[in-house]
Amino acid sequence: MQDRPNYYLLLDLDPSVNDWPAIETRLQEKRRQWSLEKTQGNPAFQRKAAHNLSISREIEETLKNPETREQEAKEARKLQEQARQSKLKELDEGIQLLRADNQCTREQLALLVKQFGGAISEKDIEARIRKAGIRIAESKSGGSGPLPFKERIEQTLSNSIKSNLDVLKLDNLYKFLGLNPRSSPRVLCETANAINKEILKIGLTDPESSARKELAGLCLALFRDEKEKEKYDNTIALEAMDQLKNSIELVGKDGFISLSEMDGLVKLARSRGVQPADARAHIEEYARKRKWGVASEERLPSEDLRQCGNCDTLAGSLTSTHCTKCGEALSIACPQCGAPTPTQDKACSKCGCHTGDAPAVNALRKAGQRLRVNGDFVAALDRIDRALLIWPMSKDLLSEKRKVETDQRERETELARIEEMAGLKKLIEARSALDKFARSHGSAGIENLKKRIDQNIAKSEAAFSEGEARRKAGKEEEAIDKYEEALSFCADLEQARQAMSACPPPAPAGLRVQIAGSVVRLTWREVTARGSISYRVLRKARAFPNNELDGEIVGEVRTSRIDDAGAESGTPWHYAAFALRGGVPSRASANSGPHLVTADANILSCRAGDGEVVLGWAPPKGCKRVEVWRKSGASFPRSGDGDRVAAAADGAHDSGLVNGTAYNYLISAVFEDPNHSGKEVYSVGVRRTAVPVPPPDPVTDLVCSRNGKTVILNWTPLRRSQVQIRQAAQPPSVQPGLVIPLEEAGRFGELAAASSTGNAQIPLSTQGRIFFIPLTVSAGTAVVGAPAVLVTIEDVTNLKAQSAGKNIVLTWDWPPGIDEVLVCFTHDGYPSDPIKTHSTRARVTRPEYDRNKCFELRDVVKQPHYFTVFARAPNSDVYSAGARVVASMGLSVSVSYRVVLKKALVSRSVQDAWLELQCSERASLPGLLIVCKQKNVPLSPADGTLISEVPDVCFQDGRARIPIPPQYRSKTTYVKLFFKEPKNAQEIRLMPAAKEELALG
Repeated sequence: MQDRPNYYLLLDLDPSVNDWPAIETRLQEKRRQWSLEKTQGNPAFQRKAAHNLSISREIEETLKNPETREQEAKEARKLQEQARQSKLKELDEGIQLLRADNQCTREQLALLVKQFGGAISEKDIEARIRKAGIRIAESKSGGSGPLPFKERIEQTLSNSIKSNLDVLKLDNLYKFLGLNPRSSPRVLCETANAINKEILKIGLTDPESSARKELAGLCLALFRDEKEKEKYDNTIALEAMDQLKNSIELVGKDGFISLSEMDGLVKLARSRGVQPADARAHIEEYARKRKWGVASEERLPSEDLRQCGNCDTLAGSLTSTHCTKCGEALSIACPQCGAPTPTQDKACSKCGCHTGDAPAVNALRKAGQRLRVNGDFVAALDRIDRALLIWPMSKDLLSEKRKVETDQRERETELARIEEMAGLKKLIEARSALDKFARSHGSAGIENLKKRIDQNIAKSEAAFSEGEARRKAGKEEEAIDKYEEALSFCADLEQARQAMSACPPPAPAGLRVQIAGSVVRLTWREVTARGSISYRVLRKARAFPNNELDGEIVGEVRTSRIDDAGAESGTPWHYAAFALRGGVPSRASANSGPHLVTADANILSCRAGDGEVVLGWAPPKGCKRVEVWRKSGASFPRSGDGDRVAAAADGAHDSGLVNGTAYNYLISAVFEDPNHSGKEVYSVGVRRTAVPVPPPDPVTDLVCSRNGKTVILNWTPLRRSQVQIRQAAQPPSVQPGLVIPLEEAGRFGELAAASSTGNAQIPLSTQGRIFFIPLTVSAGTAVVGAPAVLVTIEDVTNLKAQSAGKNIVLTWDWPPGIDEVLVCFTHDGYPSDPIKTHSTRARVTRPEYDRNKCFELRDVVKQPHYFTVFARAPNSDVYSAGARVVASMGLSVSVSYRVVLKKALVSRSVQDAWLELQCSERASLPGLLIVCKQKNVPLSPADGTLISEVPDVCFQDGRARIPIPPQYRSKTTYVKLFFKEPKNAQEIRLMPAAKEELALG
């Protein structure tokens, strides 16, 4: 019944009326009334009347039936009692005000009786007053008046809001939005916009939906900025004070409002959202009109009591730290600067952060926490991100976001594990894991998986039951088909596994093994048996597998062939092939072994030096040793053919060679033969050719410079050697002069250029700190030279700052390759160093900027803000020179100027002319342009002739002088100043004198 009006109350019927004819007569009267109202009155009443007519048939059916009529009457009595309790609470508030004088006059009593209009009898009111210990006394007399004028919304607009709020049974627009008057216009408008979208999405046109849609539109207009919001706040403050008129009359009936009475009234006003100063002003003006006396005191005790920013309840005492009603703290740490801030304030007094949005932020955070507990992490992150748009620097919100992301990763990992179980048909295990998962992470998003698991387990159990029926009927072979079907749905259905275990498949035979390099190919004869047969092949070191799980599984196939590319070299492997049916293995297997896989050494380096060759390798696993054989000339050696080079476990040093001669090497790994004791097996071997030469000289004088998008490299050319230039983001970790094999050159970066002329030009492909490492190359050998470094980072372009109320919005264009900037600002000048600076700083990534299409600084103080935006090089703390812009916040510096002429005493000819500038707020000005024009003052730098460019202007005692060249002095020529950089006009206003004082002659 809570989703619709009570039909007894809607018809203004006493719930004790149980006579259908009487009820029907009243319903007919109301139908006529609603029909009339449907075509008259304001739109809200028309919608309400139309709605009532649409449900009149439902009203008739409900009240005509004795059973539902009794339920409706019972609910009406309950609602009436709730209304009575609300009236009693209001009465108790009035009685509380009378405690100040501890008496109630007859006139005050009569006023209370009139105020409650028969809802509470005079006898009950008087009894309640006496019960409170207040005596009934004779009274004095008194007069009336309104709240002092403050700008408010128009009365027609106020009436429209009230009529729509009445439909929803709400007091004001803040309750409609679920926020409080301390909320920022931005948050209020975002909430109203969300409500409007929701209504449009649902598409309902009933009176409540229509009222909500109209109110949402009104909120967008009324809360578009602080000025418009203040008008609405003044309106509801006046309405709140009007509601207290009876209370004011009550305490003023004796012709005087005492301090305690004033304090009580202000408390009531504050609980209704009225500021103490406004409440006092209203009450004092009211008393003046009524010619009452008012006790005077600079500050009332209630004015020092803190007010809860969440529920508007006043604190019980000056020392209270938490609200007595909702339990929330009365002060919070500012999310931006950390300063303690009362929740009753709209913003932090230190940094201007809008702390009044705390209830909205807390609601979003709690919603996010609730969704996180339920496992809906996407929705949880949406709520936290929306809260971060309001308080982007809140550590608590950022911590909450990290917590949600961590839980999401853990949930996704655990869910992937369960999905993997389900994919392997281990459904009994998966179902158990899923139940545990739901208890730990919530059930959001797992409904389909649970349904799929349950359905397949049910299919498996049904197939097993049918198999059991066939077995009992003596059809054992046919039963196997059903057991196998059961296991195809659920591989870990234990009763089906046990049934299949009783009749395993026959074993395969004739296992053959062939080794080709590092690949082992296995083949066998297929099994002939009923059901779906597959084969599991295993390998085991130094012994045969005893069962289907004893060893490393090579794979499971349905054919009679498999390749094993994972067998490590040097280990004698034994292979076994088992047949599987429904996951049940054969009791025996086909076996073969031992078999040895050989592998070559991994050659790490082959460096030729002065009369020597140095080889380095990583020996393959399981080999006894590595042999190296050498031959000069055109052919490569074989094992045992040529000169054997002494070798260690991981390398060989071949010296005493002839420079310029090509030497061919074979490097082979030697293994123990597992099938013939005392015999050895050789790997195929790796071939390398090297030519010993004296190492070339390193480059020691590499110099790099930049010309636009091109890097120019210069060095002294070296005879008979080519130079490779490698480009890297980090400096090399070795000293110049190191000799390396040419194949290792890649570890010094990407090849940028190769030249023997002593110079090269390469395109600039990245930004930041770039290292260029020269390598001198000769006959497969390279020598590392001294690196050169180039720092290049482009600044952001088109940097603009715009004031938006209490916020500053920065926009810019990103340079190529830059994904992060550092925004720094101070109030007294542009920050020049991104690291060593005392400015306020904020890191902004490109994804964050692209999401909002700007960077926004909120709730700033009304002072000029000097911004420098430094572009940061990728993966390093290297920054650009910085782009600059100022947001003056309407506080720009003014510089006035005029033309001063020095004329001859007799002839009055102009002997000298200059521009005189005055400014007491700055010591200097940036570059200026002096422009003149015939007959009129120039409107822009292009509208006239450029006289000169002034690099800067310095003030002495607030004055400065700029001379005018003689050739421009003329009575018909006028001059004007412009900034060389137009953006400086945002910070400084050039104020020219009147036209006649700008003439040059």
